Amino acid sequence: MDPNNIPAPRFDTAELKILFEQFEAENETISFLLKAHLFSEYHLDRLLAAYLGKKREPLDAIDLRFAQKLSLVDSFGLLPQSCIRSLRVLNKLRNKCVHNFDTRPSVEDVRQVTDELDPFVPRAESINSVPELLKAYMASLFGYVSASYDLSAKQQGA
Repeated sequence: MDPNNIPAPRFDTAELKILFEQFEAENETISFLLKAHLFSEYHLDRLLAAYLGKKREPLDAIDLRFAQKLSLVDSFGLLPQSCIRSLRVLNKLRNKCVHNFDTRPSVEDVRQVTDELDPFVPRAESINSVPELLKAYMASLFGYVSASYDLSAKQQGA
């Protein structure tokens, strides 16, 4: 191809405009959502490892998705149902935002995630930014996860 004879692009200029708007927009909300999801998945892995010990090795050979890991944690009863429901909503929100080009999570979207944790709901009502709401949610959620590590260790030792 002659570098001086570059063909005109074959895409919708409106799509290009959306892309550039996304690049220019402060998009911390996506970053916070992705990090919350990633951190959640990390802890699902740790819970499964703590609970299963060496029996986890066959699972390591399989590339489990977030939803599958969550189903395993649920089936072993490692987290309360409110946490499981909340993490399912978090996963759906993450998928919605990363698979739709111009979607960003709103405070209302994140409230659907946090509303599953009943004790957290009153605290969340006063928070009106996605990053701050996700930070508070993660702190609350991982209180549950910490308690579950203790439970997993006791079950492993039994």
